[in-house]
Amino acid sequence: GTIYRTIEKGEAVVREGEIVSPLVLEALEAIGILRPRPAVSDYLRPFLFALILTALLGVFIFRLQPAVLLHPRAMVLLTLTLIAFTAAGKGLIADKSALAFLFPASAAAMIIAVLLDATTALGSALILALAIGYGVQPSLELTIYALVGGIVGALSLERIGRLPAFLKSGAYVAAANAGLSALFQFAAAETDGLVWGQFLLAALANGALAGLIAIGGVFALGRVFGFTTSLELLDLARPEHPLLQKLLQEAPGTYHHSLIVGQLAEQAAQRIGADALFVRVGAYYHDVGKS
Repeated sequence: GTIYRTIEKGEAVVREGEIVSPLVLEALEAIGILRPRPAVSDYLRPFLFALILTALLGVFIFRLQPAVLLHPRAMVLLTLTLIAFTAAGKGLIADKSALAFLFPASAAAMIIAVLLDATTALGSALILALAIGYGVQPSLELTIYALVGGIVGALSLERIGRLPAFLKSGAYVAAANAGLSALFQFAAAETDGLVWGQFLLAALANGALAGLIAIGGVFALGRVFGFTTSLELLDLARPEHPLLQKLLQEAPGTYHHSLIVGQLAEQAAQRIGADALFVRVGAYYHDVGKS
């Protein structure tokens, strides 16, 4: 079985002149005294890996969503989001325990899906999964886990209609996580019920955290980068909105005309795959100057 050794504060691990045995060497490494001098390859590997991921994401966006490349704010948002989640993973994921599966990497894809688009979010989910599963904590399970969660989050949140959509998406991510967690435990022939419970709890909590972080991230980043979110558009579309009420009271004919134009424009936008909510709200206010 596993043998544990406790080293008290101030205790001498090895004294001058003593032979350094493998156990002493292991203790020195565990308490951080022995740190191998970093070689050039220690810096070169992560640099090359980051370069490959950047190139891969660039090609993905260029081929599938080239319009994003024309908007500097979108590229800055995308870059900062991926860097922030990778750095957070580096700081929070220390091993392959259940805590590693608690990290809500899928929140990044959810934020990008809402503020940009689902296609870019799918590419970002792939890049972030590779960054976490190779660069942060080498693990095929973590790579698959982060990738599947990101895909589910991206596909379930594009053009959200209501705030609960975030929670619904988080529930989808939690369900996917739970299924993967069970699959991993079966593959490892794990029979300890406590281990099963820990990983299942981490999987469910991961989805809940992802939904909550996505809500905060969309509101915060949307304001910082000037992106109009679906939630803001829904607020503008409310009949009780003060400006629409002003239009109704001072130019009722124009108000009803705007509603009809909004319905027609929304149907046209749906037919051609445009953002129907954005078009409808724009139509509501296109004649507001007549008030």
